[in-house]
Amino acid sequence: MVGREGPIPNNVVSLTGYCILRHLLWIHVACDVGKDYMSFIAYWGYTAGYDVYEYGDDVTTYYRDERVLMMCNHQSTADVPTLMTVLQNKGVASRKTLWLMDVMFRWTPFGIIGNNHGDYFIQQGKATRDKELIRLKKHLHDVFWDRDRRWVILFPEGGFYYKRVESSQSYGKKNGFPHLLYTTLPRMGAVKAILEEVGPRVSQDDDEPRERSNSKLKLLKDTVGAIREKKYVKGG
Repeated sequence: MVGREGPIPNNVVSLTGYCILRHLLWIHVACDVGKDYMSFIAYWGYTAGYDVYEYGDDVTTYYRDERVLMMCNHQSTADVPTLMTVLQNKGVASRKTLWLMDVMFRWTPFGIIGNNHGDYFIQQGKATRDKELIRLKKHLHDVFWDRDRRWVILFPEGGFYYKRVESSQSYGKKNGFPHLLYTTLPRMGAVKAILEEVGPRVSQDDDEPRERSNSKLKLLKDTVGAIREKKYVKGG
């Protein structure tokens, strides 16, 4: 049907609307697929005879109304299915997470889904450190806001505990940090980049085109008393 404006303006409006709806539909589908895959992985622990119990402070308000940077100590591979298990009852946050993971996982099943979901894959190493932080900030700028992400999840040690503990303790001894036995010192590069890009602005004079009043990033530390502690507990 052709209106008074002619066929071209009508087609432009129709095509624009179609592209926007298709984009929103793709984001919704990618969120659902990501959550379903996390449910599948979370079920592994249950079939192996493990139950996950949560206790501690109530975090309801954080997954309903807030944007959160969640940092979890990376003790072993079991951390990932445990975390995916506790995310299942976290409302909209369970669908709108943004994971940071090593680039080696990009072409695994979870990595392929994560790539479509908007997760970020980090290339570690001194040679690429600065460039990676710039790429991470750009990714957050393009994906975090556009796809309405709520929780950013990362392991601040940058790898498994057993691979990092010796160098972490050596670094801590040289620089006067506490001697840690059950965790490693966090690597602050990615955390700093995340807070700079999607965290609340300190300066009111900062040029920022996005409205942040309803999008302030909260910082939850997965440590004593700050958030519910997650552990595998062997079922009877």
